[in-house]
Amino acid sequence: MDTYEVHEQDGEYRFGVIFLFDEYTKSAFKKDLQEIIDYQSHKGFSEDKETRNKEIDLKFYNQKIPEISYDFFKQKSFEIFSKFFFYMMKNNKSLATSTEFNIQFKVTRIPNRDSYFYYDQDNLPSDEENACFIMSGSWLIHALVLPSVLGKSDFSLIQRYMLHELTHHYDGITKNLKWGNQYESKIRKFYRKKSAYFLNCLYTSLFNLREEGLADFIGRKNSPAIDIKMDGVKKYNANLLKLSTLTKRSESEPFYFNELSTGNLTPSNEYTMGRNMCLTIAMTLCKQMNKPYFIIISGEKISSKGINLNNLLSKDRPIYISDIDAKIFDATIERVRPLAHYQFVHEYEKACDELGIKDENRIMTRRRFYRIVSDAVARIKKEKIARLKRYKYAELDLKPLES
Repeated sequence: MDTYEVHEQDGEYRFGVIFLFDEYTKSAFKKDLQEIIDYQSHKGFSEDKETRNKEIDLKFYNQKIPEISYDFFKQKSFEIFSKFFFYMMKNNKSLATSTEFNIQFKVTRIPNRDSYFYYDQDNLPSDEENACFIMSGSWLIHALVLPSVLGKSDFSLIQRYMLHELTHHYDGITKNLKWGNQYESKIRKFYRKKSAYFLNCLYTSLFNLREEGLADFIGRKNSPAIDIKMDGVKKYNANLLKLSTLTKRSESEPFYFNELSTGNLTPSNEYTMGRNMCLTIAMTLCKQMNKPYFIIISGEKISSKGINLNNLLSKDRPIYISDIDAKIFDATIERVRPLAHYQFVHEYEKACDELGIKDENRIMTRRRFYRIVSDAVARIKKEKIARLKRYKYAELDLKPLES
């Protein structure tokens, strides 16, 4: 096996990093490298790819790409990531699901950069001692090796991604992933009729406010500030309403992916919405514990004491929340982690109540979501009745899923 492995002891913890290159051949490496070289020279990329959010996609370096060999790539990517991982875990031991904790990456070629690395509890053999991931060779080249060679390394973004994915591992192992463990089968029964499939997407988005939102919140733990953009909140809610009208699976699935989920790189995606719901809960804890934070508006930094947050949100201007105490951050994580989807939204609503945030400026409420589903189900029922009557069959009822 073409495997690179290293371990490091840190008190009672023993951390390990394992890279497996068996499925990432020299030919695959050359294809990925050439794609990155073409990108740097603006060759073969359509306008929509060039205008994507560069934070998580390829970056222009405006420098000639040096020659990188396959063996150098493997050794350098493993060396850089290992050092970064050991440093990160020293400050985030709470994410380790065992004192003997290994992170394993199976490196592969993922054409078109559809994803960079990901964790999937259902399909990968992860356990308490091993967090298993699929890793894109392209991502290793442009996020680790190339920046290192060009002297442009930035580990803050990498840390956000890694903390995000390790949160999924922790939740999966500790059974905090409510979607797969408790509700998925119920929802499958609910949407199985063709005319109701899009309800699966609606409920998935509701679950992801907690699952992906918490992971994204943890990923931003060391960020100097976290942004809240109300135009993104309005767009998210508008997209949920649009989704509820898309009857066909062929329409609802791509719309959900592109406008609400991972295909949406703007502040209107469900990851950002869930993250800022966690942030709102953190702001409430700050108020309860008399730990003021700061709000940045148009470059001006003001204390949270006595501020009318609802008025600020009503002005539709981006605001940035900074200087939240680290203990508050950790307390928020512990409060949110055991919550199921509706409980999470309820906790967010209580935080909004305490901060004086009115309904129109809230990201989501239980009543709002239930109304979206109920209206959609009423429409579905009319369509079903008409279809059944046409063929002279009995009517069937379809009720919204109980929380």
